[in-house]
Amino acid sequence: MWLSLVALMGAGLFSLLLVLARAPYTQDLFPWAEFFRTALVVHVDLSVLVWFLAYAGVLWSLNSTDRARGIGWTALALASAGTAILVLAPFLGDAHPLMSNYIPVLQTPVFHAGLLVFALGIGVLAWRSMVAIPRVGEEMAGVAAMRFGLNTATVSVVMALMAFAWSGWALPAELTGKAYYELLFWGGGHMLQFTYTLLMLVAWLWLASASGVELPVSPRVVLVFFALGLVTVFLAPPIYYAWEVTSVEHHRFFTWQMQYGGSLATLPLGLAILYGLSRSRSAGPHAAVLRGALVSSMVLFGTGGVIGFLISGSNVTIPAHYHGSIIG
Repeated sequence: MWLSLVALMGAGLFSLLLVLARAPYTQDLFPWAEFFRTALVVHVDLSVLVWFLAYAGVLWSLNSTDRARGIGWTALALASAGTAILVLAPFLGDAHPLMSNYIPVLQTPVFHAGLLVFALGIGVLAWRSMVAIPRVGEEMAGVAAMRFGLNTATVSVVMALMAFAWSGWALPAELTGKAYYELLFWGGGHMLQFTYTLLMLVAWLWLASASGVELPVSPRVVLVFFALGLVTVFLAPPIYYAWEVTSVEHHRFFTWQMQYGGSLATLPLGLAILYGLSRSRSAGPHAAVLRGALVSSMVLFGTGGVIGFLISGSNVTIPAHYHGSIIG
């Protein structure tokens, strides 16, 4: 929780540096011309990468037994160290920033080291989450369905790490610059979005339950929705086997996987929650706050998803899609 909050605060501070790096008078205080894009890289990575995965650690810790507790502290230490390195990297000189999709980078050994240490921490966290999973239970209650959803998100993040490693191994050595990082993070970046979406669905269910919304589907059906989302994640290895990382097909099939596969779990569960909301009685002050958060998330995420289908070429629909879905 502390790491997730510090990451959000750090992202906010770097957003202020973005403004100062472009404002009259203050822009002259920065030692190199590319600092605006440098600060933007760290801002994005702290908010989209560190914040999400650190908070995933919060949820996975809640959904675990006391087994391998020391491994959990090791994961936190590694992830925190990696984050600290990422934050320090911009102040060590001109970093040649690249705004590659999913994980923008600074082209310095220090920043690369920070990413690797952070990834190692998340890998250890995922491993600990798998060995410390409590029993889902023989009775398929609502809590069991949410536990299963958190377990599917763990599998998804493991698939993302494997995809990053596979892309790094398969890319030709002569490839450099933005083309290299774009292909390096393309497959795994899509897997990370599935991880975040599965965690969001658990949060939607939690908010709905806590605010007194009765769903028109049973916990067993909810479990099936999560399983459908997980099936989509397992399409990644066949894509890697069938097409080279540098091929157009590799790029295209991961795009289609996100556009259409992500709807398998999100759309039916979202519709079920909306139906439950429409039939729920008015809530008290506490429940109204929870429902407000739930509705806001659903509207933003849904809007971002619809805009994603409208993307054609490189234009403002891309950042609109990112911000709607991510903030949702």
